[in-house]
Amino acid sequence: MDGRTEENVVLLHLDDHLDMMPTLLAVTPVGLRDMVHDVAFDPRRRDDWLAAMDSGTVSIGNYVTALFMGWRLHVRHLRERGPHTALQQVACTTVRYEITPNIAFASLTLGEYGEGSYIAQSDPEQILCDLPEGCLVIHIDLDYFIDDFNGASHGETYVPDPSLRGIAKERMARFFRALSVIDRPVARWLIATSPGFCCAYHWEWLVHSLRSRIEMFEAERKVVL
Repeated sequence: MDGRTEENVVLLHLDDHLDMMPTLLAVTPVGLRDMVHDVAFDPRRRDDWLAAMDSGTVSIGNYVTALFMGWRLHVRHLRERGPHTALQQVACTTVRYEITPNIAFASLTLGEYGEGSYIAQSDPEQILCDLPEGCLVIHIDLDYFIDDFNGASHGETYVPDPSLRGIAKERMARFFRALSVIDRPVARWLIATSPGFCCAYHWEWLVHSLRSRIEMFEAERKVVL
């Protein structure tokens, strides 16, 4: 964790979930380590992410935690379901488990102290207000727009309610409307399908809709510039 860069990264996180659980990356005197593969983990190296995801030391529930280990990260979490919070500082810390008492795993604490920050709100305009300086990355999890499972299968006979897409369209329009008025370039867009939460029935439609919105947003930015 001592090798974190001073660069600020602002992560606009559209997701029904926090994704900031403790990792299974061991904190050692020389940095983070994937104990399954017995190799070092540097969050700024792509191959290290691939190895950590393969071993399970980083997963869909804690990858944002691992990002905090590499950058001064500011998470702006847009979620429809609570809890919603005011500004909190985020500090890198460790957690230990009874089964492996000698290993300290990389984790986070939210409170009054820390180099990073976190806010969760449901209003796009509010979450985009007064963004910190830094590289802006937008991560979109499809369950922000449609979460028809919330981790629990409805069985083979499940048929999605058509109204879910209407709600998704409204959320998408509101988000991109709010984004269009801020004067910030987006360095990278990331889209996750969210299996187990958003039914695969929606994926093609949602990804196509998002791609069209993103292309339109980027084209309009170029015209303004």
